Amino acid sequence: MKNFLTLLTIFLTSITFGQVQDTTKVTALDEVTIQGIRSTKNTPVTQKTLFRSDIQKTYQGFEVATLLNKTTNITMYSDNGTPFGYTYFRLRGIDQTKINMTLNGVPLNEPEDQGVFFSNYPNFLDNIESVEIQRGVGTSTNGVSSFAGSINFTSPNGFNKSGNVRYTIGAFNSLKLSSTYSTGLSDKKLALYTNASVYQTGGYRYGSDGKGKSLFLSGGYFGTNNKLKFTGFIGNSQNGMAWQPVSETDINNNPRTNYNKDDAWDDFTQSFLQLEYGKRINSTTNLNTSIFYNKLDGGYDYALTGTRNLFLQSNFYGVVTNLNYKGETTKVDFGVSANTYNRFHDYKFNEYYEYTESSALNNKGTKQELSSYLKVSQQFENLVLTLDLQKRYVRFDYDGNVQLNTINWNFFNPKTGFVYNLTNKSNIYFTIGQSFREPTRTNMFMFSDNDWLIDGLFNNVKPEKVVDYEFGVKHTSNKLVLQANLFYMNFSNEILPSGGTAPNSVGNSVSSPNSFRKGVEIDFKYNITKYLSFDYNQSLTYTKFENVTIKDINNSDLYLSEGQAILTPRNIFNIGLTYNKKGLLFGVTSKSQSSSYLDLSNQNKIDSFTILNSVIGYENDDYSVLLSVNNITSEKYYTNGSMVDRNFALSSERHLFTNPLINSFLTLILEG
Repeated sequence: MKNFLTLLTIFLTSITFGQVQDTTKVTALDEVTIQGIRSTKNTPVTQKTLFRSDIQKTYQGFEVATLLNKTTNITMYSDNGTPFGYTYFRLRGIDQTKINMTLNGVPLNEPEDQGVFFSNYPNFLDNIESVEIQRGVGTSTNGVSSFAGSINFTSPNGFNKSGNVRYTIGAFNSLKLSSTYSTGLSDKKLALYTNASVYQTGGYRYGSDGKGKSLFLSGGYFGTNNKLKFTGFIGNSQNGMAWQPVSETDINNNPRTNYNKDDAWDDFTQSFLQLEYGKRINSTTNLNTSIFYNKLDGGYDYALTGTRNLFLQSNFYGVVTNLNYKGETTKVDFGVSANTYNRFHDYKFNEYYEYTESSALNNKGTKQELSSYLKVSQQFENLVLTLDLQKRYVRFDYDGNVQLNTINWNFFNPKTGFVYNLTNKSNIYFTIGQSFREPTRTNMFMFSDNDWLIDGLFNNVKPEKVVDYEFGVKHTSNKLVLQANLFYMNFSNEILPSGGTAPNSVGNSVSSPNSFRKGVEIDFKYNITKYLSFDYNQSLTYTKFENVTIKDINNSDLYLSEGQAILTPRNIFNIGLTYNKKGLLFGVTSKSQSSSYLDLSNQNKIDSFTILNSVIGYENDDYSVLLSVNNITSEKYYTNGSMVDRNFALSSERHLFTNPLINSFLTLILEG
């Protein structure tokens, strides 16, 4: 409580700063609230932005990973084989625990293990105005390090009066019902956006049923020079456990096999609250401050040899303040954030296990962070130079069965680069940036996420460091939108997944003193005619690590002088053709991935695949209907797996996550 009161004092102090000296449009004031962490035309960042119109065009209530899977150099997989529930993605082959994610500038990543479980945020995408995907170190942001990249979401304000009811049915007894209403901006500058939803799915894999419900509110007062916005979310999800990959033998016998027991379920409630204040100080300067609170409460059944009820509760709260100055040729962004996170573990055992209060599995972790950044850009005719400096202080305390010392990390992350405008439509850019990332709790405790397998590792896992080089070209016109870039990411002490699988989708890991990822990425959209467009993105990624030791099939140490990272396809491309005229929509898309390694010894692979999807729809002022057909050719393919069997022992047989053959979803939207 003391920490929270301190943060509240900072917030109340900040909102009294400054005098109103100028007037502008309401929408302009709203846009400045996240300037500090978003890119612009003259920011040397490799990125792609999707707006609500893009998202809603083919959105059927699926998870975030399904949307991102269509963008450059991203792969995804699903535990249960459907686009609902536990879905995950990788950027440049790096998992989402190393990707910074924010909502309205507020961090979403769970600080201890640094991931975001979007299954706890049902219908999240229906409540998003835009999403920006930055690949590489990118621009400084709030929360965990922008290590592999960052993804910044913004919520609607309710400025446009509208309402609809959306109903989706589809494969595996899946259905989803949601309702959205926006009041529009009133004469008193008030607006409100609301969304309520429920869903259920039978899951493709046996025993992987899921259901969820959510309520989302966003809105407030949007004056000419002042803004007070509230964003609130509460969601509950319940999912049958399906986090274990299945051996090829069992898949061939029945592709819907699930090693997790039918009675293994989770039940989590996620709550998110943000109060955001924006103030136009004068014609060039704006201040934005947010306080936030994010709470998780629930647990899951870990049912392999017997049911263990694992209960988790976390509280995450803090303050974020950004000051933005924009002159004719100079732009300055300054930001400060402070947050506190604590997570309680409470494990109850059945008759297979003896429960004691002193069990090593009952503990509390507390993590605190204080960070700041300063960004300066200066324009010289066609040349824009940028400097981005970030300082992070992180502290971690553990209270459990074992007495462990407090760990403190201090990181300095500088970035610099330039943008050269060749024409008003085209530019080239270059950036070099450094970022440190502290190890997660899972990294420090092996895959157990607790101190029972600590084995002296807690204080010995070094922070990761990456130096990222990005060079690219951008072109934007009515006919063509193009971005092509080269990247080279040089890592020190990179924490690499070794291929094991655990209930939180985090497996055993090893640290490589030297490693890299490099490649080329291309993303363009070409409007062939007024009604016909062609989308294409492709990536080529090369990886290498050095000097790691893993366990072989006999559980003996195996030294690897070098190798390639796992779950990183060298070649990924997405192709799409869309026809949209007079309310009629027809689209065909294809996703292709080359093979990728399942183990660091590079002896086993996930096979390459190409799948074909289609969508057809019609809309008018009163309703719209959308039908998607996925995996039209019924391709048998895999997107994730391991060389670890159901008992966590190394295996000579591949264990994989199955994907469904041809499947479809139908969505009906009634406009109010």
